[in-house]
Amino acid sequence: SMLLVFLNIQDREISQDSLTGLNNRATLDRYLQSLFDSEKKNQISLIIFDMNSFKSINDNYGHLNGDEALIQFASIMKLSFNGTNFFLARYGGDEFVAILRDVDATRTQMEITRIKNALLNFNTTKKFEFSLSVSAGYCMYPAENIISPQQLIEAADEKMYIEKQEYHRQHIA
Repeated sequence: SMLLVFLNIQDREISQDSLTGLNNRATLDRYLQSLFDSEKKNQISLIIFDMNSFKSINDNYGHLNGDEALIQFASIMKLSFNGTNFFLARYGGDEFVAILRDVDATRTQMEITRIKNALLNFNTTKKFEFSLSVSAGYCMYPAENIISPQQLIEAADEKMYIEKQEYHRQHIA
């Protein structure tokens, strides 16, 4: 039984992001590929979240506070998506991914709004000297003629960057 416990711990360490406890990039890649390889083609919605002004948080408040911001956002994601058919991962740096199955674009937009509202509510607690916000983009499969996991990520990423550019125009002008 000790071997099984050890193997479970090792598997968790290999598949999870050590800072946030979310799935890591490699696990995300395997999960997406399994969805694309599946005979049953469920509707998939992939959302990419990118924390706004994260470099500024690190530069002005230190990397430990930056880490705390990442941990807090991951916690907000877990709470917001609790009870839904979801898969959450830290994509890298300050980017996170949520994969929802069997939802439409309207529901996806509602989930993005729910995350953003949860961040606004969190900011009222004044836990940090700075505010947390994210830019988000999403893409649907198979609705948008995507044929690979990489194309799905790239399409969502492009939409996220459009929102991020708008954020910069409004907040850094």
